[in-house]
Amino acid sequence: MILPTKHISPENSVLGAGATILRNLDYPKTVSGLWEQVRKLPAVSAYWRYVIALDFLFAIAAIDYKDGLIERCGQ
Repeated sequence: MILPTKHISPENSVLGAGATILRNLDYPKTVSGLWEQVRKLPAVSAYWRYVIALDFLFAIAAIDYKDGLIERCGQ
């Protein structure tokens, strides 16, 4: 479920949801503000997938949480 396979499409993997979130994180945003932006996208579409993708992105140091805002690392 984390990585796409021949039976799991990229849109249904945590990696695909994380990529979608990163594409929409062009400037620091609140957790709820980012959710409002990505919740209708097919790769995210459910709050549990959103939370798991955020956990994954934080674990691989792709995002950081500072002062109530999520931001991409390296910005």
